[in-house]
Amino acid sequence: MRNLKRIWFVICIQFCFVLEMASQVTLNTPEPNNVSKWSIYEVSFNSDETNYSNPFWDVEIIGTFTSPDNEILKVGGFYYDEDTWKLRFSPTKEGIWNYSIAFKTPTNTFEFTDNFECLPANSNHGFIQVSEENSYNFKYSDGTNVLINGINGHTPPVTAAFLGIPNTPSPADENMTKLMWQYLAQKNINTYRLQMFHQEWAPPVMEWNTFEGHANLLQNSGSLDKYDTENAKLIDKWFQDASDNGINIYPCLFTIHDDGNVYTFNQSPWSVENGGYYTSPTNMYSTTTDEGHDYVKKYVKYIVNRYGAFQNILAWEYNNEWGKYTSKDWINSIDEVITNNDPYNRAHAASYWAFDYAFDSELHDLPSNEIVDFHVYPWHGYDSEFTIDFMMNEDVSYFYDSYEKPILIGEYGSGDFDNNIPESEHYFDRIGYWTAFVSGGNALYWLRGDNSTTGIEYNIETLEWINSFGLITSNIVNVKNFTPKNAVISNIDTSNIRAYCFGAENEYLMYLHHYSNHDNNVINKSIQLSVPDSTWDISWYDPNSGSLISNENIESTNGVLNLSIPNFQVDIAMYLSNASNLGIEKINDISKYQVNLNPNPFSTEMSINFNLIKSEHVEIAIYSLNGRKINTIIDETLVAGQHTIKILSDKNINITTGMYLLNFNIESTNFSKKIIFKK
Repeated sequence: MRNLKRIWFVICIQFCFVLEMASQVTLNTPEPNNVSKWSIYEVSFNSDETNYSNPFWDVEIIGTFTSPDNEILKVGGFYYDEDTWKLRFSPTKEGIWNYSIAFKTPTNTFEFTDNFECLPANSNHGFIQVSEENSYNFKYSDGTNVLINGINGHTPPVTAAFLGIPNTPSPADENMTKLMWQYLAQKNINTYRLQMFHQEWAPPVMEWNTFEGHANLLQNSGSLDKYDTENAKLIDKWFQDASDNGINIYPCLFTIHDDGNVYTFNQSPWSVENGGYYTSPTNMYSTTTDEGHDYVKKYVKYIVNRYGAFQNILAWEYNNEWGKYTSKDWINSIDEVITNNDPYNRAHAASYWAFDYAFDSELHDLPSNEIVDFHVYPWHGYDSEFTIDFMMNEDVSYFYDSYEKPILIGEYGSGDFDNNIPESEHYFDRIGYWTAFVSGGNALYWLRGDNSTTGIEYNIETLEWINSFGLITSNIVNVKNFTPKNAVISNIDTSNIRAYCFGAENEYLMYLHHYSNHDNNVINKSIQLSVPDSTWDISWYDPNSGSLISNENIESTNGVLNLSIPNFQVDIAMYLSNASNLGIEKINDISKYQVNLNPNPFSTEMSINFNLIKSEHVEIAIYSLNGRKINTIIDETLVAGQHTIKILSDKNINITTGMYLLNFNIESTNFSKKIIFKK
């Protein structure tokens, strides 16, 4: 008997040794071992996954990163693909970061230590957070303000289909969505709402994009705690491509509908009919103590661990349009999972179907629900292009006055699948979008769910006025100080025009709607503003085309600024600023240079015409609106006389569609002119 025990002991030692050898883990680090600030530092691990019954959760990876000034950030890793796990981290400070990573298996823990260098940020502004200076706004880590101009379109391949971008040649997604991100960036789109689906969604979508229709990690997984790795890689690519084009992602973690008709909960793997745990979305979003909720939390943790290091996440959206029927306990439970696994302090939000579902929700009072997000379509009562501004202003103003939180209309638009599209729908969409902003909120436009020729044309035309919105609002210097200021407006023809003002003491953005008639021009009207005495730079714009209608300098007297409104048909926008008090140098005597820019806006070539009375050194350079130098056009001494310098868009001037400052530095005189480039 003693010999048998000895043999068994030897066998155990040999078995454990073999098991230990089989579960060895290797760490792979990037080469070179550095990354720029707020970019992704990614390491991978290799191990034989046959050692684990569930490679997603039998392995736990915990990374502890110590900054040059000893701040500690922790992130988790995730299963990537066959025999491979990854961990992604984004450094927030320059210098040498030290880290230790624990790779925990059911039988062992493997420890790794190393370091890497964080280089200065390139054009990356960092992570997005709710601003401390103005809790209604967002800002980047470096303090740059975030002015949202965005859309909503299911998933990137579906958006591409809505815009008529072809899904050939193969590989379809590789080309289709890459073109889509580039196209959106050209139209000044900086935010995209990405819906993570959990059910069969919109059957026509699959017909347009047979290769891919969802951002659904449970699509082919066969289990609630195992995920579709190919779909996950596709989402990796979307996040990266969006980031490369300056576009932020607003991911909705759970998109589950039940309208009792086309979209039903029994299409979801969470449904009891499919082996899940719940009978309805309400049942799912109000239960926190059952086994099913453990799977919910695992799913959220996997999402955050995998995608959380991407700096271009606007916020985490808990679930789609079910805020009214979601319990506080469920929100707080998911908030805890996100907070414990995302060290970058992004906001979290639940969204609501329509204003009337959202206005009295107890969830708005929760610290874990940091954004007011409701969705708006015509059938919610916004039933006329003549009343949309009034109703939108009322709704946004209610939330603005009730909660000191960002207000985000996560879905806004006509949403109609009808191919007979009247021009009035463009008015409807544009007026509501603009009014949401000047009332203190932001809207994400829902592209028309129609890939017919008519629908595609409508969506393309829509992106033109969204582009114009981006161009016009890019004038704003201190958006962090902006608040609704309709009280400054007086002496306006209220029987025909409704006017809205959004601004701060030294700059304002106004939007006027000719609500009584969209067929004829409103003519010979004026407006009076209560503003500090100063010289004001006044620019009037067409919200549809983005064209500059007029620009002039006007003095305000005794706190009153009297303005003549250019004739307009549907709507008009105005930006006015007191440049000297915005920290922008204002030179009164620049007329001697006789500067003329033609054409402006331009797409291929602009002529800069100016006159020198004497020989002087001239530097002309293009700057972004936040003061970053982009390109020098000329830097040399010129003789007296008339000069023409050309800007050619094909000569690598490094600008995309948008508004810029053309800065003139002529001896001791420095001044700027705004230019608009339309690609």
